[in-house]
Amino acid sequence: MANPKIKIMCISNVYTRMMHFEKTGDIEHGHAHDFDHGTLVSNGAVLVEILDDTTKQPTSQKIINAPNFVFIEKDKLHRLTALADNTVCACIHALRTNDAELLE
Repeated sequence: MANPKIKIMCISNVYTRMMHFEKTGDIEHGHAHDFDHGTLVSNGAVLVEILDDTTKQPTSQKIINAPNFVFIEKDKLHRLTALADNTVCACIHALRTNDAELLE
């Protein structure tokens, strides 16, 4: 198991964080975001788990097969695990100020 290879790009006010999971079982460890966002699964398949903030144990999970999007709620600790070699996902969201205003 390894972490995915990460590429980050910003165009206008859109932030994209692409994750390339080279091998089945590669994992993006639990993290949360300040805002709702979508994750595009463009290749392969991924297990998306929502984790309990305290125990870090899954409270829900779903398998997403490419091509597809998954909606991630703000403040939800979540983990992504590749279910196929060469799985590619991208978190996509608007860039915001510290006051939650969209950047122009």
